[in-house]
Amino acid sequence: MAWLAWAGVNGNEGAGRLIAFAAWVLGLFQLVGAASADIKAKAVKRGRLIPVWLYHGFGNAMICFLVWHGWWLTAIAFLVDEIAELAIFHKDESATGEEEL
Repeated sequence: MAWLAWAGVNGNEGAGRLIAFAAWVLGLFQLVGAASADIKAKAVKRGRLIPVWLYHGFGNAMICFLVWHGWWLTAIAFLVDEIAELAIFHKDESATGEEEL
């Protein structure tokens, strides 16, 4: 994906289309997953596929890179993906019965 983004911002139309498509598809899949309690439960049970620092590090770097080069809509797709992923793995403290006083 990083190569597609690099090639896309440097004028390769095909690579640009692929990175935009991939970002939106992944972002929408994550959003649907975050909205479904069943999908969230399965994802949390399975656990993360890659370390959280690597996932969010790559996502944040892609967002910054794309915004820097003026690819706002594709950066927004990566942002949707990041927020949805956080929603999927967010631990709801109130659900455990442990409330802060």
